[in-house]
Amino acid sequence: MSLPSRLAQSPLHARDPVLERLLPTLPLFFCSADHCLQLVDAIASLSKTNATRVSKDIQMQHRLAKLERVTDFLSLRHWCAQDRELIAYVRQLDALGMHSFLQLDGEDLVAALKCHRPEHVSLLVAGQQRLRSIQVSSDPIDDSASFSLASWLDSMHLSQYEPAFRRHDITSVAQLSRLTHDILRHTLRIQSKLHRDRILEFAADVAASHNQHHRVRQAPAFRLKLALSHVDQPPPRSNHSHTGTASPKMAMTSASLAKQVRTLFFSICRWLEGQSPPHHATLDRLYAAMQAASHGHITKASFAHGLRALNAGFTSAHVYGDRSVTSISPTTAAMKVKTISRVEQTFTQELATDRTKIHRNFDPKLHPFERPREYTRALNAVKLDKLFAKPFVGALDGHCDSVSCFATSNKSLVQFVSGACDGEIRLWDLPRRKCVWSVYGHGGFVRGLTVAPDGNTFFSCSEDKSIKQWRMAIANEDDSPEPVQTFHGKESFMGIDHHWSNTTFATCSSVVQVWDHNRSDPIHHYSWGADSITSVKFNPAEASLLASTGSDRAVSLYDTRLAQSMRKIVMEMRNNALAWNPMEPYHFTVANEDHNLYTFDMRNLDRAVMIHKDHVSAVMDVAYSPTGKEFVSGSYDRSIRIFNVRSAKSREVYHTKRMQRWVHKIAGWMHRGDLMGWLFLNCRIFAVKFSADAKFVLSGSDDTNIRIWKAQASRTLGKLNPRERKKLEYNDALKKRYQHLTEVKRIAKHRHVPKAIKKAAAAKQEGKERETKKLANVRKHSKPGKVPLVDIRKKSVIRQVE
Repeated sequence: MSLPSRLAQSPLHARDPVLERLLPTLPLFFCSADHCLQLVDAIASLSKTNATRVSKDIQMQHRLAKLERVTDFLSLRHWCAQDRELIAYVRQLDALGMHSFLQLDGEDLVAALKCHRPEHVSLLVAGQQRLRSIQVSSDPIDDSASFSLASWLDSMHLSQYEPAFRRHDITSVAQLSRLTHDILRHTLRIQSKLHRDRILEFAADVAASHNQHHRVRQAPAFRLKLALSHVDQPPPRSNHSHTGTASPKMAMTSASLAKQVRTLFFSICRWLEGQSPPHHATLDRLYAAMQAASHGHITKASFAHGLRALNAGFTSAHVYGDRSVTSISPTTAAMKVKTISRVEQTFTQELATDRTKIHRNFDPKLHPFERPREYTRALNAVKLDKLFAKPFVGALDGHCDSVSCFATSNKSLVQFVSGACDGEIRLWDLPRRKCVWSVYGHGGFVRGLTVAPDGNTFFSCSEDKSIKQWRMAIANEDDSPEPVQTFHGKESFMGIDHHWSNTTFATCSSVVQVWDHNRSDPIHHYSWGADSITSVKFNPAEASLLASTGSDRAVSLYDTRLAQSMRKIVMEMRNNALAWNPMEPYHFTVANEDHNLYTFDMRNLDRAVMIHKDHVSAVMDVAYSPTGKEFVSGSYDRSIRIFNVRSAKSREVYHTKRMQRWVHKIAGWMHRGDLMGWLFLNCRIFAVKFSADAKFVLSGSDDTNIRIWKAQASRTLGKLNPRERKKLEYNDALKKRYQHLTEVKRIAKHRHVPKAIKKAAAAKQEGKERETKKLANVRKHSKPGKVPLVDIRKKSVIRQVE
């Protein structure tokens, strides 16, 4: 229990006379007068009116005594800044300046300083009269302003060094700027390095800000740094160690708090004995008064704890070197003190349910097994990823024929569109995994779908030589969707893509055509060769750039501002699909029949930037993630793979047992409900797409199903709390740091693949090794330079046509 609560329980007749007699003789055993005023004010608040009046008189005397040291406007400002009540007027003094402050009088001064307490008005008027009495005729901003050494040292709580400064005639700003550690230590005899650092720091500030009227930095109000880790054993509990008998309620509830109290109490005694003359009797009298007021329930530790509770401030100036520590009584044990500083908010909890704060020391010397421990955690994190890897989310059924294409909206995470080979178009709700509406919109294969930038409409193209525009939403679920408008062409359309910002879209057949929403005929035609074009895509950044792939093994670039094609490269085998990187607009990736994917830079088409391998059959489709860091591919080998744009090997491979069946038998039905026949299909992947939030992958195959996969196989679908998110981020960081170690790398790269894919990959690797060995033998037995080394990234590009 603190001192105020104990004094409050004592009888008033025993309390008031003691305090009234004690307060006028209270010693100034603090380095700053403001600290003493805090203690006086706090003790007076526990007593009656007489003691309160006496305490106010003492406060006024201390303030007026400090006012006698004011020599200019700047020192007056320091005087206000050092008082916990008058510090509120420093800003008004800065705004007024010296001349305005001296000219104000009476009510004008009260209004300007916004002062409403009479004692404050009296003090400020006394300060004004003090300045007038010494005839200060210029503002401290002027170069002739004098420097007050006493006020400067007092602002740092280092007034004890003022005689040494004056003895060596160091009283000006110029002399302060030439101070060094050697001068302070050997000439001025300042042994404390902390005090020397503070003096040099504030001397530099004064020199830099000389003749400028601004807020001068005040020394930090260092509390006594309580020694919690270097305190001697507590004094023996004998009759001489404390005067009164402590009640059970006064027992310390914490060992660390008891150390703080002992340290504080003996530090007060230590400072007092260093004064001349010592104040043993006065402090004994104060302690005896507390004993009498509390009927002997106040121990020395409780007394010191009460002083601390009353905001008695101490500075580091109270501790002097390694001098031995003694107390008021000669029977008290000695101790050594090392000071520390703590922030209360760091060690306390706002609510009872808050988790206990754990404080750690991250010094590597204290953690010699840090790396082995992190390696073990990284290994466990990789194993847990494999354990919780369940990428398959669900399947959407409803199509009666093979799913041939997808389209997602950049404006919505919910809706996407699919098209089938029987001409059916379906709009899906991804979170609910339900079909919103369906319509047989074409008489042939639906070859392409694309959503307009506004997200309200989409376009479909088919082999029936028509392009139709549809609305995403319908008025009534029972209504049959109708096309908004229809565009007719002369040939079957093989692909379609909408511009990322305006109202144009492009289609491909034997030529590339650019259309506008408001025109029934194409506005541009581009042809290069006689073969059909299988896909076309607009660049997400360059508004006038589009690319296409054709059955003539070519990848072509077009500029819609020109009347002809820009550039074309011919590859070894045919390309089935193309996708632009949304974050790196110069890069695009093509899906090739040679089981690989090739990433090109449109500025240099002579060689591929990266060749992505792992598929064992023709790659049918490719689509980029909205982040631009990954892309997904679907292959004829009935697997889906996710690649990093900087990696040649796939990060994930997805498949299910049903997808590996060679034949699926399904029934085909007419519109009227009559059986059309039986279809025998393989589960080949023809369409893949990332969701708009990059968290899911959609795949469509010829078994009529649309499958939904997680982009991160081991991630949970629910919402993560902060601790779970932090743990996952920590595991990801560990896996990235130790990814090159053998065991972590082996587990992270291992994937279970179907038997057919594994055998095909082994046969492919064997053929590659045979070819490499044969080429090495040919080069070995040929003339030097006859069999040149060929860059594998250039090998796939046969020629470039401009």
